Amino acid sequence: MAPYRKKPVQIEAHQWNQNGDHPEDGPGDREGRLVRYFRRSEPEYEGTKTHALCGRTWHDHGWIDTLEGGNDGAQVVCPGDWIVTGVQGEHYPVKPDIFAATYEPAAPIPAAAEAETTARVFAALHGSAEEGVTRVISLYEQWVKAGPPPLGTPISRWWDKRLVELHHAILPAVREQRNRPTHPDGTPYSYAEITAEGWEFCDGCRTWSTATAAHPHQCPETHISGPITGGA
Repeated sequence: MAPYRKKPVQIEAHQWNQNGDHPEDGPGDREGRLVRYFRRSEPEYEGTKTHALCGRTWHDHGWIDTLEGGNDGAQVVCPGDWIVTGVQGEHYPVKPDIFAATYEPAAPIPAAAEAETTARVFAALHGSAEEGVTRVISLYEQWVKAGPPPLGTPISRWWDKRLVELHHAILPAVREQRNRPTHPDGTPYSYAEITAEGWEFCDGCRTWSTATAAHPHQCPETHISGPITGGA
């Protein structure tokens, strides 16, 4: 038989000893929403009878309905059991010894660190959106400056080229994003800086260059690609 190991999954668990212990239940003198009072009419479940597994009377127990519902499918909860919330939101009891052997405390993410991470993500998204707007505006200005297509140019081909340029302006090529030139402190150039300084991307050696006609970029694989119109 091939060996398997349980995937590491972070779960939520609360130890139950009496009604009201679980956060989803009400005060101890009220019926729990999750762990309910144990009610069975059969003689073997009378309040004075004890449960063979824990030695406590049935009056001290609770139960959790299964996902399918119904009393016959309810899971008995003994005092001391851990109520585990599964990955699909299901709840089930786990005996203390099994819980101790299976689970260990997970370090919670500090609120400050979580807030800082969230702020960083939103800042990155905001910066990316601003750069996207800058690229589209720059592309529009280039189109206005270039004017209408030359006489004899197929309109469909001209429009296809414009659409490709617009696509690159909105969704920059991954290769150009990854290899974007950087400042001495390591921060990448913005699109506006790349455009202003005349940087272009070489598909052969996958580097950026400020080569000019007088001092062309020397690459054995290919030549400098045409003016970058939104791919940065």
